[in-house]
Amino acid sequence: MIPTIEKLAQKANAKIAIGVSNEDRMQERTISGALHVFKRGFAQPILVGSNIHEVPELQIINTSSPEETLLDLLISKKVQGAVRGSFKAHAIMKALKNKLKDFTESNYIRIALIQNSLTDNMIYLSPVGIEEGRDINSKKLIVSKGVELLKLIGSTPKIDVLAAGLFPDDLGRDSLADGTINDAIEIVRQFKETKEFDITTSGITFEKAIEEGANLIVSPNGIAGNLLYRTLVHVADWKSFGSVLAFQDLNFTDFVYIDTSSIGTVHEYRRALTFASALSSPK
Repeated sequence: MIPTIEKLAQKANAKIAIGVSNEDRMQERTISGALHVFKRGFAQPILVGSNIHEVPELQIINTSSPEETLLDLLISKKVQGAVRGSFKAHAIMKALKNKLKDFTESNYIRIALIQNSLTDNMIYLSPVGIEEGRDINSKKLIVSKGVELLKLIGSTPKIDVLAAGLFPDDLGRDSLADGTINDAIEIVRQFKETKEFDITTSGITFEKAIEEGANLIVSPNGIAGNLLYRTLVHVADWKSFGSVLAFQDLNFTDFVYIDTSSIGTVHEYRRALTFASALSSPK
């Protein structure tokens, strides 16, 4: 766990709704994660599902439309944050699309928080949704919102914008790679002019970005980011805190929603709940 996030979560001890699957194995994992953060005082989890068994310590909402209910609780401010938990992706994405059109006009991107198991260094990684990060404007939004996230937890931004090749060595080899290289160079140029934070591009050398201590890594597109995330979390055993939704026209405290895997571990769910509570904490 990241100490700053734990401190902010304990300060807030916020009401956080979390989605709970009907599948026995995943229900047990989600509930175990919720009980952990409740007992540590990191959050007050509210379990939302359609067939959750009794858990005396926690509030439970069983409903015929659990995904919509989870989001309704968040939008109506009855909870300070929400975590997808073990809900299936297609169901929660459909509910998000329906609910958000009345809440905000802007599109969202997901920014994942992961922690190196060997060094305990944390990084934000985005885009990680396969449909995200296809143009330069969405990647510029990632930089802007990523900087906000880093400052929320008291970190000094150090940003690396990746590409599908190196400049100038790989220019001309592939048109798709060229586009990502040019995007990275332009993003770095624009943000460097502000002189507000450290930003560079390591091209395709992700390992260099890690070695040099980047704490916000912008992948060339969502497919590449998704592959990086899966490799680090599911193969290299990095710790996942889930992915926070970031909107151009909203502050993070206005809509705290953490996306998680429907087949996540107990540890992912407890970290995501703690992260959500930390983001809701008054700074």
